[in-house]
Amino acid sequence: LRSKLLRLHQYRVGGQFYCMETMQQRLLKAKRQAHPPSSSSSPPHPAQHSGPEPRIHFALSLGAVSSPDVRLYSVDTLDQDLNAAARAVCARDVTILSNTDTRGVKTVYLPKIFKWHAKDFGANKTEILAFCADFVPEALGAELRGLIQAGATVKIKYQDFDWRRRPYGRPP
Repeated sequence: LRSKLLRLHQYRVGGQFYCMETMQQRLLKAKRQAHPPSSSSSPPHPAQHSGPEPRIHFALSLGAVSSPDVRLYSVDTLDQDLNAAARAVCARDVTILSNTDTRGVKTVYLPKIFKWHAKDFGANKTEILAFCADFVPEALGAELRGLIQAGATVKIKYQDFDWRRRPYGRPP
C-alpha cells in the first residue's frame, strides 16, 4: 500500500515530473557531500555526515494518521525546521515500556519510519537509539542515553502505521 501510494500522483519540480517515491529516493535521500566538522567539542550533528539526511523522513507526510504533520519549510531555517519536525514525531511516537521483562530487557517503541529507513538513522540499534535521544523530550532522552551507556539489553518494537487518511486539521 505504501509503495502504491507513493507512486499515485506526480508533481512538477524544476520542470520535471516526479512521483513521491522518486522524489524521496532519488532527490531527497541522495548522498550529500560531507559538511566540514564542527569546531566545537560536541558530537557531530546528523547533517555533518555524508549519506541520506535522516531528518527528511519527518518532513515527508503521506497524509495518513501516522504520518508526520504537514509543515512549511524555508531554506533560511531548514535545519531548525527539520529538527522541529523530528522532535514532533519522536515526542509523539517514541516510548519506553516502563518495566523490563523477566530477562531484564527494556522495550522501546519507535514509529514505523525507523524500520522502513533504519540505515538512514544509524548502522545499529545503539546509533538509532542515540538518534532518537536527541529528538525526544528531555526526560525520555536521558533515559535512552542511560540505557545506551549502561549497555542495557533493549528490544526495539515498531508501532503499526495507521494508513487511514488524516482528517483536515488536527490528527485524531
